[in-house]
Amino acid sequence: MRDFVERFISKEALVGYQRTKEGNGRFNYTPWVPMYVKPHPFAIPNPIPIVVLADYGSVSMAEMTTMALKSQEMVKFVGDYTHGGTAALGPGDELNGGALNITVANRLKFYMPLMATKDASGKVIEGIGVEPDVYVAPPTQEERQDMKVNANHKDRAMEKAVEELMKM
Repeated sequence: MRDFVERFISKEALVGYQRTKEGNGRFNYTPWVPMYVKPHPFAIPNPIPIVVLADYGSVSMAEMTTMALKSQEMVKFVGDYTHGGTAALGPGDELNGGALNITVANRLKFYMPLMATKDASGKVIEGIGVEPDVYVAPPTQEERQDMKVNANHKDRAMEKAVEELMKM
């Protein structure tokens, strides 16, 4: 995320906060630690207008990238809430419960998040997602079908992103 984002930003900024799992208990997490981004030595010298398009299908590093870019003054996030899955799930180890076998022909794996994330304003995003600056509802079933067959389909999110970019 940093390799990409830090080339498009012009000032150091708070992205959010993370805490990591440090024991077997349900609430055994470290204190919240701030996450910052800072411009790469070869980053753009001045802020440029950027619009980030994301939605519920944007998970994990896509959400972290969205949060990092949103830390800059000339960036807007257009679309729907992201997925809310930045918690880094791990396989069976001493800090996340491992696997639980169910005796009815199926196997259920149990995972516990290895970390939790809050945005720069302090809102927890796990299971909620990053909030867009400009909300655009997901495409309807009819719009999705039209996208498949109509080369001239107008994407509402893309059109809103261009509109927001023109305002900046």
